[in-house]
Amino acid sequence: MNERIYYSTRAERIAKRQRMLVAALFMALGLTVGALLALLFAPQSGEKMRKAITGEIEGGLKLKRSRGNGTRHRIEYEYRNLRREVDSLLGSVKR
Repeated sequence: MNERIYYSTRAERIAKRQRMLVAALFMALGLTVGALLALLFAPQSGEKMRKAITGEIEGGLKLKRSRGNGTRHRIEYEYRNLRREVDSLLGSVKR
């Protein structure tokens, strides 16, 4: 990509640092412009948008919790059954 020849490692490091700084500045500029455009063209007021986002996040968290609880109960059930089977098999081997 970069065919440039550097005559010292210091010069190469300085050039890399400058390229990274320019990239970071353009990224920050792009994020700022994007945020301003999003605010400008937002379909709702800030308060309504915050409430909508909060509601979506809370709904997602409730769904994850309910699914997580169901999975936990299923794993506990399977563990108890497996434990009984192992105990039964160990009991039959000892006899």
